[in-house]
Amino acid sequence: MPEPGTRWAETVAALLDGFDIVITATGAQVPAGLAGKLAARARQRGSVLVPYGRWPGADLTLEAGEVRWACPSGTRLTGAEAEVVARGRGPASRPVRDRVTLPGGEPLTSGLQQRPGLRLVGVI
Repeated sequence: MPEPGTRWAETVAALLDGFDIVITATGAQVPAGLAGKLAARARQRGSVLVPYGRWPGADLTLEAGEVRWACPSGTRLTGAEAEVVARGRGPASRPVRDRVTLPGGEPLTSGLQQRPGLRLVGVI
């Protein structure tokens, strides 16, 4: 999706009206009041708002850690392995780290686009 600029919160709110899952990364500090309003909108709509990075008041956030690229020939990427760190509140307050293997040879989103009832429209 094109860069929404200063209207990213309005864009996320509109996506929550039409999609079951919205993943967002703002690249900047999110004011706690705005984060709460977007979380309330997600609850009202029965959607799931997944913030990437730090998000005030989030029950759970995901962050990418170290990435190892697979390039055995030295010329073509064949995949990657990324560390994912999950942090949350309450019982999930202790960070959990795991590694995720990303396939190579085709766009990483192609498997998602083939899932019934799931439309991938872009990243904000």
